[in-house]
Amino acid sequence: MRLRLLQIVLLMAGCSGLGPMDGPSFAPITPVPANKATVYVYYPAKVHMFSQWAEVFLNGEKKFNLGNSGYGVFTLPPGEYEIKVEGDPWQTNWAKFPAIRMLAVEAGREYYVRVFIVQKSGPLLSAGINSYTQITLVPKEQALKEIAETSLHQ
Repeated sequence: MRLRLLQIVLLMAGCSGLGPMDGPSFAPITPVPANKATVYVYYPAKVHMFSQWAEVFLNGEKKFNLGNSGYGVFTLPPGEYEIKVEGDPWQTNWAKFPAIRMLAVEAGREYYVRVFIVQKSGPLLSAGINSYTQITLVPKEQALKEIAETSLHQ
């Protein structure tokens, strides 16, 4: 019985996407560059039935993969940018349609962009069909609480 319970726990841990960290734990860039904006894109810790990975694009160019408890960072000149998050089509549980958000940034400022899968109820194994990706600009105070438990994804 104990062996069976251990097998179930290990299976769930492997599928959660919360395995070994990809890179170092979150650390803000200090000081914030005076002539550029700092943009953190993060996916807060959340347990899912399968691991979750997406690709993050900036103005159409792939920059990094993003998964559970992960973040990536951009230092950008002032301007307007398109952030697109698109799931791997081979995964069954990432929202199938890309999410796009335009973001205007100013020099010397920090921005926190949360990527999150909103799961709608539906039949088992249809989470990706019934879900969508949400990209939200989050106030710094709230974002720092959520991003603190993430690691750098490159």
